[in-house]
Amino acid sequence: MDSASYVCQLCKSKLTVTGNFDFICDYALRGPAQSGVLDVANLEESFIVLDAKRQAGRSLDDSFVLLNPSKPSNVHGFNENNVDAQGLDIKLQAMNKLFELASSASQIDQPLCTDCSSQLSSEMETQIQETQKEIEAYERALSRLEKSASAETRRKGKQAKREKRTLLAETPNNPNVSVTNSLNGTVNAIETKPNSSHLPSNPLLPSSPPLASLSKTIPAVSPLLSAEAFEREMQRLDQETHLEDEQTAALERELLAAQRVASHLAAAAADLDVLEDRYWHDFNAYVQDLRVLAEERDAAKVKADRSAQRLQLLRLSNVYDDVFRIWHQGPFGTISGFRLGRVPEFPVEWDEINAAWGQAVMLLHAMAQSVSLQFSRYRLLPMGSHSRIADKQGVLDLFGPVSKLWSGAYDRAMMAFLACLQEFGEFARQRDVQEGRNPPFQFPFAIDGDRVGQQSIKMPFVGQDARWTQALKLMLADLKVGLQWVVRREATREAAAAPVLRTRFA
Repeated sequence: MDSASYVCQLCKSKLTVTGNFDFICDYALRGPAQSGVLDVANLEESFIVLDAKRQAGRSLDDSFVLLNPSKPSNVHGFNENNVDAQGLDIKLQAMNKLFELASSASQIDQPLCTDCSSQLSSEMETQIQETQKEIEAYERALSRLEKSASAETRRKGKQAKREKRTLLAETPNNPNVSVTNSLNGTVNAIETKPNSSHLPSNPLLPSSPPLASLSKTIPAVSPLLSAEAFEREMQRLDQETHLEDEQTAALERELLAAQRVASHLAAAAADLDVLEDRYWHDFNAYVQDLRVLAEERDAAKVKADRSAQRLQLLRLSNVYDDVFRIWHQGPFGTISGFRLGRVPEFPVEWDEINAAWGQAVMLLHAMAQSVSLQFSRYRLLPMGSHSRIADKQGVLDLFGPVSKLWSGAYDRAMMAFLACLQEFGEFARQRDVQEGRNPPFQFPFAIDGDRVGQQSIKMPFVGQDARWTQALKLMLADLKVGLQWVVRREATREAAAAPVLRTRFA
């Protein structure tokens, strides 16, 4: 017998259907009325089994649906041989119709496993209990409403009786006439006593039997007021009515005044609304302008901070050191990377020596201009690699090539540069003494004529280039010390001028 596989409509677990398919086909195609009732006593292996993965850890009888094992006779052409012959499609169609019938009857999609069926049953029982509780609450509310309605009806009846007694008490009494009133207060009857039969009858009055029956239900009115008392009471009531009318008129006048005040207040409130709208509009515009100004102020602060940082960086930087860097390289002194001098081991070209002298002349000339120094004997002419020094007699060339046998002019030019450097040192020393700086300025290597630190600056004879190179190196060292003095002086002057600038632009 082939097997069919289904899925639980709630938990989507796989279900395997086994059992008597002939009975399923008969029940599905003919219906329960013709197929018979399930015989539980003769059940065999007819059930829906959960998938083996879900059955792990529990017994088989926890999840199954029993089917009738009886085999119907040849009904609609479905017998055992016919079902086996037509294949699994007929069985599946029968099972599908069976599940459709179960779904339409229970309003729940079928098939279901035992766990889902138990869970669904529990949920339905919970819903039934909640519905019963709601029904009980509705019944209690209905009983309360009925009790309140009956109490209201009784209260209205008592109030109607009190009004009826009050109306009868206010009616004046005549010794010869008794007055009765009907229940609705619209019919009045006058009952004449036996000694007043001479009065004409009124055709509008009811006949005696209704009047007698009505008089039995209405109590007799006791005499309350005489004619004079009635007149006085009427006058008093007229006066009270007049007073009430005056009070009503006064209240109406006050109402009109209050309405006029309310209209004025409404107009004032409308004006205030307009003013409030204008105020908030102006306030929003002010806040927007304030925000823009705050952003501009913050941007200006950031810009000022960056400018201050840049200024501090520029103050710490030294343009002379950046342009004219004086250093050393082995036996040579260098300025701006050019070597000044020559030795047998390193024969420096004259172009490099000329460029180094040009940088030295330009630096000393810039230092003299920075401190407003005018040299007394010489005038520097910075002209790059062809720099010169002028005196009263003429112009001295400070560039080569120069022959060692005919180097007199070149020696005089170098001695003139050394004299200018010595004069600059004396000027710096006098300034420090005048300004009270201690110790005053002084070159590390003393300059005396053509000597710097006991080394002559003149062109040497053959084999004495190292002495000349050493003298030029010491000269560059003195020039660098003088440059540092100029830089410190300018930094002091800028620091003194900074508060003045801040006060001016504050």
